[in-house]
Amino acid sequence: MGALAGAQRSASGRTSPEHLAVLLDVPRQDLGPARSARCDAAHSAFQQIRSEYIAPSFPTTIEEPSPAGT
Repeated sequence: MGALAGAQRSASGRTSPEHLAVLLDVPRQDLGPARSARCDAAHSAFQQIRSEYIAPSFPTTIEEPSPAGT
């Protein structure tokens, strides 16, 4: 069983962090038909959650500590 199928199966119950991670990263085409407005809305919501809540927690650049004494 794929991770997306597992996430869908658990939708009626609690969503584990692993399933949430799968949903936030799922490609649009994996959610359903290309012309589905519901799938478009779900994917947009997942992308918004990722950009507003997840991305700010993980900076895109990591600052190196400066050498001691400089």
